[in-house]
Amino acid sequence: MNVTTIQKGFTLVELVIVIVISGILAIGSVQFVGQATQGYSDAADRQQLATIGWIASEKITRELRNALPNSLRVSASTSSGVADTCLEFVPIIGGSHYKTLPNTVTPRVVTAIASGLTSAPATARIAVYPTEVGDVYTQPNPGPISDTAIASLSKVGSIDTITLGGDFEFASESPERRFYITQDPITYCIDGARLNRYSGYGFSSSKGSPQIIVDKIQRGTFSVTPPTLRRNAVVAMHFELMNGTPHVVDQEVQIRNVP
Repeated sequence: MNVTTIQKGFTLVELVIVIVISGILAIGSVQFVGQATQGYSDAADRQQLATIGWIASEKITRELRNALPNSLRVSASTSSGVADTCLEFVPIIGGSHYKTLPNTVTPRVVTAIASGLTSAPATARIAVYPTEVGDVYTQPNPGPISDTAIASLSKVGSIDTITLGGDFEFASESPERRFYITQDPITYCIDGARLNRYSGYGFSSSKGSPQIIVDKIQRGTFSVTPPTLRRNAVVAMHFELMNGTPHVVDQEVQIRNVP
């Protein structure tokens, strides 16, 4: 009696075909996962740059809102020499309407209506009717901003008596009898790949050590459109950030034009 044996299995050709197909599927899966991961990574990098750019522009914008009128100026970075990469301004911390300015009888005293301060910060100064940027920083006497800081501030009812640290004469009176209390200038500067903030240097040309705001800048500039009788001054900021993928930040800030 003959018994027929049936053998089950795969032929070599079938095994080769299966291996080839499995390899193709594996390569496709790896590429798909890799592209998805790279896409997520790129999106995360772009989001990080966008967040960094927003934080930097928002920080500058908030400080510029309190800039003394006609105190904005742009210059070249001392480290790179690139034009329009530094923005300087004088911040305001208070102000009101004055009753009297320094005169021959009281050469250091300003009397004012409720300046909003209870005491004078160490570097605070008085500014009255600043119309020229150069005079703000060179501080001539007479001029628009006192060349010495406030020595004392006392209050009697709604009247403040502000005494300067030295004799000073303001060059012009404000048509609205308006005055500002200011602090030392602040500078934002693009130095190489960094956006730096300088403060506490007074009115000196030497700005000292900076505070780093952003360290991923590829290039950037500042520009100031001067004010007119019909519109405020405008500061334009342009930053190009790079961290694998580029991100551009363009921001415009209106500055009050009420000297």
